[in-house]
Amino acid sequence: MTAGVLLTFDFTESGNKRIDIGNIYGKDVLTDTAHYNIGMDVIGGDSAFVRIGALSGLYIGIRFLGSTNDEHVGMWDFEIDTILGCDYGIYATTGTTAGKAFEANTFRIRYASYCREWIVNLDTTTANSEVLFSNTFRFGTVEMHAFADHNGFRLAGSATISNRIFVDGALIPPTGSGYILSLSDSASDNLFELSWLDWAKVYHTGGYNIFRQSSNHNTSYPALLTNNFGRSVISYTSIPTGLNFPWRKGDLCWNPDAGSGDVLLWACTASGTGAGSTWLVAITLP
Repeated sequence: MTAGVLLTFDFTESGNKRIDIGNIYGKDVLTDTAHYNIGMDVIGGDSAFVRIGALSGLYIGIRFLGSTNDEHVGMWDFEIDTILGCDYGIYATTGTTAGKAFEANTFRIRYASYCREWIVNLDTTTANSEVLFSNTFRFGTVEMHAFADHNGFRLAGSATISNRIFVDGALIPPTGSGYILSLSDSASDNLFELSWLDWAKVYHTGGYNIFRQSSNHNTSYPALLTNNFGRSVISYTSIPTGLNFPWRKGDLCWNPDAGSGDVLLWACTASGTGAGSTWLVAITLP
């Protein structure tokens, strides 16, 4: 067993396993100091069902080790009650051998909070990395306000594609420098459906992704971004060049506060990120 790892699972020879675990604890879950231990290492395998009570006070709750073992991990099904007080809740990278992807895994988590680094971290920025795609993460409630620099979800690397993250209930953002989302190094075609979408809390230097805000309670940033035949439609009160987002020619921006004589719709006429894009008035109200 690897030092500092509490549980290790390797089903590279067979699948269709069921694992029931109570709680995995590391250190004090309510302090903002370094946490100890990795709760669970998944080295490889397919088609396992895992039921976990809580991942608490750990450096990493669950780590997927494709980056070091070049093993395929696919079609795992996780049910987790709580991720609380971990530096990283779920951490996944992939290996460098063809066919050793991290794919089609499902995570259902009822509650997540007090994660200092990232609740979910998906990273394929290593050289020759295999794909990390078609994984689904569904959360009941996510709280990131416990400390100012706590973060939500990070996706990085051009091979991190077509993953889905949903927050069905409340999403409470960080109060300071933390991010709800960080997308970098051309992570693309991922879908985020969140109950709170605050553009000031989204770091985006990646590819083209899909965002949906499932609630209208965020009145400070009334931005609703969807995907319509490969193009985005956003509700915003001005040309969205101030949003650090890669816009494409054909994207549309509707003004929800437009009155008589105001611009109702802008259209992107030249692709670019943030201020690098060009928008023209498409419709003005009489």
